[in-house]
Amino acid sequence: MTLRLRERYALMLASAALAASAVVTIIFLHVAEINRNSMSKASAAISQHHMMKQLEGRGRGLLIMMSSALVNPLYKEDFETLYNLLSSVRNLPDVRDILVYDAGGAILHDGTTTIQNFGVMAAADIRDRVIAKGEWLVVSKDKQTRVAAPIKIGQRILGAVELTLNHDRINAAIDSHNAALEEIADQNYDRLLRMAVVSISVALLISMVVGAFAARRLSRPIEELREAVHGIAEGRPNLVWPSPKDEELRELAEGLKAMVRDLRAKTVSTAYLDDIIGNMFDCLVVTDTRQRIEKVNPATCALTEYAAHELINQPLSILLTSPEARSSAIYAAIDAKRIDNIYTKSGRAIPVLWGSSSMASHVDGQPRTVSLFRDISGIRAYEAQLRAAREEAEVANAAKSRFLANMSHELRTPLNAIIGFSAMIKDQMRGPMPDGYMGYAVDIHESAEHLLAIINDILDISKLEAGKMELMEEEVAVEEMLSLVLRIIRQRADERGIAVELVLKEKIPDLLVDARMLKQILINILSNAVKFNIDEGRVTLTAGRLLNGDVYFAVRDTGIGMDPADIPRLLEPFAQASAAHSRSHQGTGLGLAIAKSMVTLHGGALTVDSAINAGTTVTVTLPAERLLIRADKRTERSEIARQ
Repeated sequence: MTLRLRERYALMLASAALAASAVVTIIFLHVAEINRNSMSKASAAISQHHMMKQLEGRGRGLLIMMSSALVNPLYKEDFETLYNLLSSVRNLPDVRDILVYDAGGAILHDGTTTIQNFGVMAAADIRDRVIAKGEWLVVSKDKQTRVAAPIKIGQRILGAVELTLNHDRINAAIDSHNAALEEIADQNYDRLLRMAVVSISVALLISMVVGAFAARRLSRPIEELREAVHGIAEGRPNLVWPSPKDEELRELAEGLKAMVRDLRAKTVSTAYLDDIIGNMFDCLVVTDTRQRIEKVNPATCALTEYAAHELINQPLSILLTSPEARSSAIYAAIDAKRIDNIYTKSGRAIPVLWGSSSMASHVDGQPRTVSLFRDISGIRAYEAQLRAAREEAEVANAAKSRFLANMSHELRTPLNAIIGFSAMIKDQMRGPMPDGYMGYAVDIHESAEHLLAIINDILDISKLEAGKMELMEEEVAVEEMLSLVLRIIRQRADERGIAVELVLKEKIPDLLVDARMLKQILINILSNAVKFNIDEGRVTLTAGRLLNGDVYFAVRDTGIGMDPADIPRLLEPFAQASAAHSRSHQGTGLGLAIAKSMVTLHGGALTVDSAINAGTTVTVTLPAERLLIRADKRTERSEIARQ
């Protein structure tokens, strides 16, 4: 057995060394092949570039000589001299054609006796760059290079000379050069391949020797550890523990020694775990995959009135069904998310808060379900008390609303009589009255009207809170409504010198609203703006539309303002900003509350923005669906909300 372990180690090490050598060799050869190809391509490109430069330089040199030699015969139109010069150049190696152009760009001579191209116009690049601008032209394409230069006398351009060079000789030289390089590269690659085979053979031999030596050293501490493990399994009292030099093996040996020491020093018991479960406040039930109870804690027994042995091996449904429906054969699946009650042994239902989770078992590998539940009878009783208290509060609130509505109706009848008779006395309809009594009549009439307004507000807020206020929708012209409201408010504002201003941002279509409510909303807000303003102040009513199409009415004053923390309370009935405000300004605190409720009834919103001594801005926003448009003499809802 020992020999086989050592052999396996040696084979593993040798195989690893061989694989590593092969991988390195393959990578090295692959890189060498890539380098060979790259070097061949780079060398070919450099050679081609260099030889093309030589060819281009040779052409430039010829053209420099020709442009100087052609000046006199071109100027004198000496065709014989032109022919001699050009024909001598045409016979040179690599020269394909040579052309001489006059100042107009036409071919004057081509070095032949027939001059077949005589008078043919030069290419556009010759005319535009060489003849027109006096520049050199070099173009390489289609296995040939064109070089052109101007022929000048001083600054005057007499024409141009163009030389066409073949690439055939250069390409043949490049191919020969590349073939020589490929042959040298193949020879080097063959030498590298032979060296790689020799290297792998040497590496394999060395790895086998090293592997055999290393296998002996590696296998010895592992064999000693295996013997110690066998001793632990057989229960031997005296164990011989190895002391390996390898750090990981030494840690493994120390861990095994510590484990054996702990196993012998302690006896594994469930007492500790049972103590923890037994002292739990919550009830615990452990069930198997068939939903049979395997374990319960004392809290479960105390709550359900069962003994532990009465629940073990019973289906979980024994705790979830009443005694009348209970059966030991019930194994139906239980939905832990819908467990609200458990039943005691006597059949009493107890509301519980139930939770469960699954865990793997170290005994048989089958999962177990651990369920925890807690008696929430007290919480349910408290919730019932809260519901009863809320219902009582709602009943009391409804009774208050009915009382206020009834009292408002009862008070309005005598108040109307007081207002009517005081108006008759004030207006002296039955004859003149003494001056002293006239003042009393005016006070009675104004006080009665003030009291009637308060009663009307109370009646409105009662209807709104009771949900009995209904919208009487009709078409309302916005500008007419705002003009009417401002006429009513200006009378009060003029008494204190307060300026009232209307700002229309744009023309607003008619609205489908309850006209009385919209009028009351604006009057209530404007009245507060005048009431809480300073003398000689200003009230601005702005109307327009938001980007989403909603309509808004904003009332801004320059009055005393309020603390932003008081704003939520001011929107509640019978609330005012502060005690100082209540003393300085009369009112019930119903104006904003009624306006907010009526705006909400229209599907809108009311917001308040204010600061102390910085004025107040109250904004009413109505949804775009309440806008009306005219089409074929019919009134339709606006489609602005879809835009």
